[in-house]
Amino acid sequence: MDFDERSPLREVLNVMELRTGVEVEAAGLAAERASPAQIKKIAQRFAAIHRAIEKGGNAVDQDFAFHCEIAEATCNPQFRRFLEYLGRFMIPRRTVWGRSALPAKRRELDLFQQEHGQILTAIRDRAVTQARSAMQQHLDNSRSRYERLAAEMGIK
Repeated sequence: MDFDERSPLREVLNVMELRTGVEVEAAGLAAERASPAQIKKIAQRFAAIHRAIEKGGNAVDQDFAFHCEIAEATCNPQFRRFLEYLGRFMIPRRTVWGRSALPAKRRELDLFQQEHGQILTAIRDRAVTQARSAMQQHLDNSRSRYERLAAEMGIK
């Protein structure tokens, strides 16, 4: 995908919208189909995000790995292939925060992580509807946060 730090923010937001359609279903399928080993890997990716945040990082790579692990747990390889096709830039923190020259915002990272925790809990509990709902909420909230930032920065 021709999508990197120089991509227009509107393009980033369009990709987030596309991700919503795919990842909401992936979360539901993961809750339904994931093996105990796959759930453990999702939990490990969640913990890796936490460690990266604690070290002051933006946790983009760890966040991407978390979403890929959920895709893997669908037991349908096309979900993971799709996310890998989009690549790490489907997590727009690097793109948006890089443009604004602001350091990673701890409060926002904590919100992302809280939402990730809700997704993990629903998958772990095999709560298909809640997993879909948690992923929908996470991606909708993320898109709203980036749209607000774009408006503040005067980016269209």
